[in-house]
Amino acid sequence: MARNYSLAIVLVAILAVPALFLLFAHRLAVGAAGLKPGESLPALELVGLDGRPVDSRSWSGAPTLLVLFRSTCGACEREIEGLTQIAPSLPEMRIILLSLDSAAPRVSTGFQVLCDPSGRVVRKLRKMMVPTLYLVNEKGTIVYVRTGLREPESELAVFAGLLEQSR
Repeated sequence: MARNYSLAIVLVAILAVPALFLLFAHRLAVGAAGLKPGESLPALELVGLDGRPVDSRSWSGAPTLLVLFRSTCGACEREIEGLTQIAPSLPEMRIILLSLDSAAPRVSTGFQVLCDPSGRVVRKLRKMMVPTLYLVNEKGTIVYVRTGLREPESELAVFAGLLEQSR
């Protein structure tokens, strides 16, 4: 009986190692994708939910936080709620939500919501995981990139520090 358990443990270990390797390799590859701090935000031609075109070049002159989200993503919803809480503490920062599914967030915000119906912008950004945040300084240079959910209070300190450095 003990021998059967030993064999089962060995088989599970043999099968688990490749699966874990694939999982971590995928996470590393996804984390490495996308634009990096120090790179310029490419010109993006987006569409507002009202159908009006928006060009990202109009964002120069003020720091901009571009938030990629999906309307069906629970983590995105929590991220947007957190940003709504800290936004009054960062009045100089413009926050723009980029919907990857061309729908508004389920939570109410005062942020501009844009979409990318053709998928061209997402291909330019090379990022599919959500939520993803790009903090772009007033010159159009990416100074911070983050994928995944964080607590709003820790994010506030990060944004405030980065905005202070870029002045």
